[in-house]
Amino acid sequence: MYEKGFAYLFEAEHEKLVYGVLKNVHVTRAVPLYEDLLQEARIAYAKAYEQYYKRPQKVRLNVYLYQNVKWRLLDLLRKEARTKGKETNVSAEFLQVAGGVSEPGEIARKFEQKEWLLEIYQNCRPLEKKYLELLVLKEKTPAEVAVELGVSRQAVYNFRKKLKSKYK
Repeated sequence: MYEKGFAYLFEAEHEKLVYGVLKNVHVTRAVPLYEDLLQEARIAYAKAYEQYYKRPQKVRLNVYLYQNVKWRLLDLLRKEARTKGKETNVSAEFLQVAGGVSEPGEIARKFEQKEWLLEIYQNCRPLEKKYLELLVLKEKTPAEVAVELGVSRQAVYNFRKKLKSKYK
């Protein structure tokens, strides 16, 4: 279907552009979806190459290809984050901070580091969840969290202590 695009991609060193996009969106070989995303990036590259010559473009070829591949990967990363959010039944705001949905390029980097935070969140009681949301999402101080939850500051510190001991 996109024979010319694939031929162009694999000649010379044009595939470096694909690896550059993967690096830009923080997808490394350590990411479980790396191989799938690499293949998707190659397909997007070939498709964009064909489209570039069908319609006159105002930008240079490499810029056009880079943008198209990056947008495709970002769409896939967003979709994966949404799917992961539905599977875990976590509030959307919490997933954005923990999983990096607000900046899809960071998903690969942040998700592995924050997976434990999602696990903790799922196993918390409702008041503990609210505490985590205020502390992590809204970056409130313990005093502000206490006011918003209607508890004492000592209760907030006790939440923190219980969560730390519960999940060590």
